[in-house]
Order: sequence, then C-alpha cells, then structure tokens
Amino acid sequence: MLYTSTRNKQDTYTAQRALCQNRADDGGLFVPVHIPQGSAQEIIKFLQLPSNDVIAKVLNVLFGSAMTGRDVEFLAGKEIFRMQEINHRITVGELWRNAEGDFSRTVRILAEHVCVDKSAKEPTLWAKVAVNIAMIFAMFTELPYKTEADLKRKQDVVVLSGDFIAPMAAWYARKMGLPIGAIICCCNDNGSVWDLLQRGQMKVDSPLIMTNTPKCDVSVPEGFEWLLYETLGEDAAIEFASACDRGGLYEINPTGYPVLKQGMYASVVGEKRLLDIIPNVYSSTGYVLCPYSALTYSGLMDYRAMTGENGAALMISQWSPLHCKDVVAKAMGISVADLRDRIKKM
Repeated sequence: MLYTSTRNKQDTYTAQRALCQNRADDGGLFVPVHIPQGSAQEIIKFLQLPSNDVIAKVLNVLFGSAMTGRDVEFLAGKEIFRMQEINHRITVGELWRNAEGDFSRTVRILAEHVCVDKSAKEPTLWAKVAVNIAMIFAMFTELPYKTEADLKRKQDVVVLSGDFIAPMAAWYARKMGLPIGAIICCCNDNGSVWDLLQRGQMKVDSPLIMTNTPKCDVSVPEGFEWLLYETLGEDAAIEFASACDRGGLYEINPTGYPVLKQGMYASVVGEKRLLDIIPNVYSSTGYVLCPYSALTYSGLMDYRAMTGENGAALMISQWSPLHCKDVVAKAMGISVADLRDRIKKM
C-alpha cells in the first residue's frame, strides 16, 4: 500500500516510510492513498476468522507484510484482549491483558514485527493507528455478527480523545466496512476536541489542566489533522497546521462543520465525576474501571443522555486498573492489595 501526506497528496511514500517516520517530508501525517473497503459479504466472512488471523491480515493489508495469526500469538500472546460485558449493553474491550497491563506493549511488538528498520525505539503515529485498527477488527470477531442482516445493528465505539489515535482507528475501521455507529471521543477537563466537534472551533494554545488521566492532558490532539484531511480535504489540514503554528482560535468553515462531525461525538468529563464513577460502577456491576475507562464510561453515559440513543457500545480500555492503582484504590476506599484481588476476579 502507498501512503501520502495530509498536506500534500501528490507525493507518495512506501508503507515502510510510514513505519519509520512520524511525518512526511512536508510535515504532514502519513495517510493511505487508498482505504480498502469490504462488502457486507466480505466483512461477515472476515469476522468469522480467528481474532489473531484478523489482526495479521489487517496489518498485512496496510503494510504489505506477510504476518500470520501464529506470528501474532507468538509475539503478543494467545489472548491479546478480552471482552467483558458489563451493563447497559456495554462491552469493554480490554487491550491491556499482558504482563505490563498496558496496550502500548502490544502496539510496540506488532509494529516492530512489520517494520524493516528494527532500530526504531517507538512505533510511529501511523503504526499506532494501524495496530488499533487491527485490534478493533479483532474485537468485532467476538461480537454477534454472523449474517449480513447483523451488520445493520451498529456498534457505537467509545474511545479517549488523547492523541486522537484511537478515534481515527475507529474512523478508518468504519470506513473499511465495520458496522460502527457513533464514535464517541471522551475528553477530560482539557476539552479542545469537544469544542471543535460541538462548536466548530478550537483554541489551539489553551493552557493545560493537569488531571488523573494525564495521557488526555493535551491542548491539541496530534492526530486530529487526520480527521480534517479525511473529511474536509488537504486544504483544511494545512489550515489547521498553520493555526497550530500561530496560536489562537481555529474555526471550521460552517459548510464543512456537518461533514466533519458526521458520526463523531465528543464528551467532557470533569475530574470529580470521573473519580466518583469508579466505585459506583463497581458497586453495581463488580467491574473495576481505571480512570481512563471511567472517562470513557462517563462519556458514553453523556452521549446516551444527550441523544436518547441506547444501542450496543464497545468501550475500548487500554490500561489495567493497576496502571493507576493508587488513584483507583483511593477512589474505591480499599487497599492496593484488595484492588489486586478484585481485578483477578474480573
């Protein structure tokens, strides 16, 4: 597959460039020249494969690699993720089921395997998006999609705004044919994504607010340029980059605003509410949320309250509650040792 840049679609690059460099020569983000799209029949057939085979095949399409499901198992383990159904038609896709309790381990291992240059210390931005796309496809193999009629039942996907990698992975997965409904982007008190998706404007140099979800403490998500490029085109991506360089307010053209936010929703969850939701969800479901998962859970509740929608939702969780064990234990009023025991029983 060939790649181009969000700021100059005339130039093309190999998949290996997208695996070795964060940005193209013009400063833009790498983006596929062509996004493969499966028919309903192809998607249903694809979702019947073992999840590790699905992960391998998606990465092979994106990078021209020759990975197999056995490779995925050997590299990242037999059970890379776990699906946990909690309440209100919510399934949590736990991507942190590994020794480090952190999805970044899986991303690092799989990206390194498909990259020719083994000296790279950190997966590139597009490599992270690609692995996220593969994992979303894999998680859908565990959901009830067996016939073409099932594809009409959309699954909302709930993700953190953060660096905008997870939202774009869901966006690309939907573009490729997965039955994804709304993509719900959840922000903490740093709500610039909410401002742009709900109001059509973003202050690109807002001061940061430090929270218990520091990976979401960003003024401008680095990957937001992808969404602008894919929905509004190259000029919008260039204009956004220019606004980020000069600072101040970035505004969407009113005619482009409905196109940008189609199928996208944003929610802002305050710090106090986020910490309250952890013990509340545990008392009602027996499920332990980390602060990031509490953020996505609260964002989903906001979306349902605002829209009246109550469809099935896949909530993506990338960190074990033990990743923020002191915060979670304090919120639940228990010891860290007790927290470990409760997580083992999940």
